[in-house]
Amino acid sequence: MKYKYSISRLINYMLLFISLTGILLFIFACEKNSENETNLTSQGELLNYNGCKTFEKNTETERNYTCVEYNYANNKLELKHINAGFNCCPEKITANITIENDTITIKEIEAEALCDCLCLFDLDFKLENISSKEYYINFIELYIGEMDNLEFLVNFSDSSSGSFCLERNYYPWGIY
Repeated sequence: MKYKYSISRLINYMLLFISLTGILLFIFACEKNSENETNLTSQGELLNYNGCKTFEKNTETERNYTCVEYNYANNKLELKHINAGFNCCPEKITANITIENDTITIKEIEAEALCDCLCLFDLDFKLENISSKEYYINFIELYIGEMDNLEFLVNFSDSSSGSFCLERNYYPWGIY
């Protein structure tokens, strides 16, 4: 009789352990899913673009830089990519925007390269449901070759607007 009571107690402990393990796995899985849901609700889009830009001689130094101006308010982020390099006849410019945890990646895309030249364009982006925290912003640009990527760190709880620039030293940005 004593032997049956011990096995019964052991089975109860095992069932309790299995139940607690299942509950903990469920809790952690729910936390991970809610984190992913936050990332899925953030959205971004390319609003518009203009170019092929022409430069007056007295503003030629402006063409040697690519810059991003940002403005953050009410969980909305507006970005302006100044002097983005594209084919002179891109047919259409689009962007693939991903927001994962603390990284915003904007991959700039042209539909076609229909001409034998490159130009500079300005692109306006709008992102929504962006938390007031630190982000690493990375632009994946066409035609930059060996030049540095346009990427920077910004903390929207410290600064709601600003800009980041990189010098570009060859065509279509650099000296002709």
